[in-house]
Amino acid sequence: MLRRTIVPLAKVYGAAPPNGTGQMQPARHRLLHGKRERQGSLFAIANDVKYDEKRLRQQLNAMLEEERLPPRTRLERNKANGGEALPQRRLVDLPGVERRRDLPADPITRLFFQHKGDHALYYGTYDNPSLQDEDRIQIEKREPRYWTYNVFTPVYDFCHRIREATEQRKRFVIVPSTVETRGCARVMLGHGLVAGFRDFHNDRAFAVELKYFQGDSTINVIEPCAYDGKTEFEWSPKMMRRLMNTHGIHNRLVVYICRTADNRVIDHIQAVKENVGGRGLIMVH
Repeated sequence: MLRRTIVPLAKVYGAAPPNGTGQMQPARHRLLHGKRERQGSLFAIANDVKYDEKRLRQQLNAMLEEERLPPRTRLERNKANGGEALPQRRLVDLPGVERRRDLPADPITRLFFQHKGDHALYYGTYDNPSLQDEDRIQIEKREPRYWTYNVFTPVYDFCHRIREATEQRKRFVIVPSTVETRGCARVMLGHGLVAGFRDFHNDRAFAVELKYFQGDSTINVIEPCAYDGKTEFEWSPKMMRRLMNTHGIHNRLVVYICRTADNRVIDHIQAVKENVGGRGLIMVH
C-alpha cells in the first residue's frame, strides 16, 4: 500500500521513470553529455533534432517546401494565408556580379547584369560600414562634440589626414573612401601631387601614397572648401574662370577641385574648358 502511494509522488517530483517500467531513452550523442548538454551545445539549431534524423529531414522539407511549389500554387497559398499575393523570390535572376564596380560600364549592357551576393545586401559606406568583411581597414570616426556645428565631412577628414601625414613625412596615409575623396585623389595624381594609391576600390578607406622631392612634400597646402557638413559651396562657371586667373596670372598650379552635377570630380582647368561649375571640395598645391 505504502509503495502504491510513493510511486505517484515520485512521478510528480521527478524521481521515477515516466512509465512504471523504466523504458530506455533514445541514446544521445556521447559528446553532448554533462556540462555541454546542460548549458546547450554549440550547435544550437541542431540541438532539438540531434536524436532523430527523420525529424530533421521533416523540418528541412517543411522549410524547402515553398521553394519547390510552382508559382501559381504559391500565389494561391499566399492569398489563403492572408499575405499579399507576391512571389517570395526575386523577380529577376540575371547574371550576377559581386560589387557594383564590376557592373559593365555600358548602360545598355548593364541592364542585363545584377548586383548580387552579400555585398548587395550589406553594402558598406563611409558613415555606416558593412560588417561583412570586418578585417578590412576602417577609419575610426571623429565624433563631433556638439552636433549643431562641427560635423566634419569625409573631404575635410581626407585633407587633414594628408596634411598631417606630409608634416610627419609618412609614405602612406589611410583616408576615407567616398566618391569625392577618390575623385580628389585621382585629380591630385593627374597633377603629380601624389605618387599613387593602394586598395583604391575598397568601399570604406584606401591608402594614398605621398610624394616627396629633396626631402619635402610635393603638397604644400591642402585645404577643404567646407569645414563642416552644413556649409556647402557651389562654384559657378564664372567663379571657375576667376580661379584660373587668381592674382592676375594664369593659374594652373593652385588646383581647385569640384564635383560637377553629373557626379564627376574635376579640377578648375577642366571645369573652365567645359564651362561648368560644381560643389567646391578642396584647394591643393
